[in-house]
Amino acid sequence: DWRDADRDEYNRQAELEYGLIRDFLILHYKASERDDSAFWRYCRSMEIPAQLAHRMALFSGNGRLIRVQEDIFAESSWLQVLVGQGVMPGGHHALAHLLEDGDCQRFLSKIHGSIRAAVQAMPSHADYVARHCGASVRLHTSGVGIAL
Repeated sequence: DWRDADRDEYNRQAELEYGLIRDFLILHYKASERDDSAFWRYCRSMEIPAQLAHRMALFSGNGRLIRVQEDIFAESSWLQVLVGQGVMPGGHHALAHLLEDGDCQRFLSKIHGSIRAAVQAMPSHADYVARHCGASVRLHTSGVGIAL
């Protein structure tokens, strides 16, 4: 017993989700530095959706990342693609001026410590592959190799 409101809400949410996925994928191509073919030159010069252009402009200006509630990609995912594709902020967020230097250093040190602790708690790559992929792993002089 679908009603118009149900259909309209479903379509609204689907359009929003597909648009966010589209923008995330387009960003990989638009921001690429490749120019070795007509395809890549087209991608770099193509017109992009307004929401993606807005997102890129905010990040390029002061490193601001926006989060749309229904976005399946976290801010860290957008950050990884933007920075990974060479889109770098020209400045920093104005709110950074509200932190004293010592407070900022302590904040960044806590983040660094959390990351260090997480990395130290992780298994080595070889251990992870052996445990989760069912492959036998042997160490070669050139590095870790996987024998299936």
